[in-house]
Amino acid sequence: MLWCLLACTALGFAASSALVVSSLRPKPGANVVLMALPCIAGPTALCAAVALVIVGSIAGLSRWERRAAYVAGGLAVAAFGALVILG
Repeated sequence: MLWCLLACTALGFAASSALVVSSLRPKPGANVVLMALPCIAGPTALCAAVALVIVGSIAGLSRWERRAAYVAGGLAVAAFGALVILG
């Protein structure tokens, strides 16, 4: 379950990065695609938060798994939580 949530978080990062890159095109109205960013940021932040809760409750994880989940999940919750709030 943890790896699935972290994969969904990575997929959310990739999708939001693709949206930002496509908004930088020199065409008129290219920045309109950024309106979809909160729709991706919400589920990504939720997946990252659940991953952090799971990491906090499982005692059998190795040190590097726990550290990787805290770093990836913490960054995602902070970044995408701010995007959801800013909407």
